[in-house]
Amino acid sequence: MVRPALLFLVLFLFAGVASPQEQHHIFRIPFQTVNGLLLLDMKLNGKTAVMVLDTGSTETLFRTGGVIVLELEPGHTTGVAARSMSNLGVSRMVSFGKTFPGVDGILGEDVLRQFSAVRIDYKNHFVELESASKRSE
Repeated sequence: MVRPALLFLVLFLFAGVASPQEQHHIFRIPFQTVNGLLLLDMKLNGKTAVMVLDTGSTETLFRTGGVIVLELEPGHTTGVAARSMSNLGVSRMVSFGKTFPGVDGILGEDVLRQFSAVRIDYKNHFVELESASKRSE
């Protein structure tokens, strides 16, 4: 009877050493819905911007393209190499601009997959991006 108890104690004490602990951080980005689309109110490259959340898009598109720095909250940023929205083609770009004036781009899977979880809180109008980083001991 002593042996199983001792084994349990040893496993319990070393469980934290065997698996690294993770520290989760949740970033909350406000959104509004327009015509069934989620429009995120964000800061991109230090300026206020509106991005469509598109979970079906494999990449992020921005009006000008290039490297974009997304400010998730003060002091926390992530970057992405976004393609220009002109890559949609002229006819689709004109249509997109007329249908969604004031939209600066499309936030796609290349950004979303940087997070361990993406949740849409429709009641409170927030998109939650959860990051998991290994905690240094």
